[in-house]
Amino acid sequence: KLDKDLIRIGPKGDGGYLIPDDIEGIVACFSPGVDLTSGFEEDCFNLGMQIYLADGSVEKPNFNLSSNEYNFLCKYVGWTNNKDFTTIDEWVKSAKIDENSDLLLQMDIEGAEYFTILNMSDSILNQFRIIIIEFHQLENLWNNGFYAMAIEVFNKILQTHTYVHIHPNNFRGIDS
Repeated sequence: KLDKDLIRIGPKGDGGYLIPDDIEGIVACFSPGVDLTSGFEEDCFNLGMQIYLADGSVEKPNFNLSSNEYNFLCKYVGWTNNKDFTTIDEWVKSAKIDENSDLLLQMDIEGAEYFTILNMSDSILNQFRIIIIEFHQLENLWNNGFYAMAIEVFNKILQTHTYVHIHPNNFRGIDS
């Protein structure tokens, strides 16, 4: 139970998310994983947030904002820093946002979310008031090695955050 209603940000289909209606005061949205559309990030911008996007697989986000209205890093977000990758800690610190500011994280990085979260410092994790993550490869939860990693990720998040909405991917249907 929440004391806040859930609101939808982003498009009606893929890329739209239900989040707590608790966005007042969030200064920036960090969104690793850029797709063909960035409706969620554009909505965040229209709600007054600075937006930071990162993805090494695209040249730029595909939306109707001028390049001076958003920040784009052409790197993958992961668990190391080099010419192709950055960590969330390094990315957030490079944005030079006051460390007491509340942030929003929307992450869809196709399986790299597990090591990325495990590598994230507690101080950066705590800055994200709202976290939206698409967890991939959950069909592997029956694999002991994958389960051990996934449970550590979920436990790390649960130290400071509460799950408020879980939605299965409805793109393909259900296997029984």
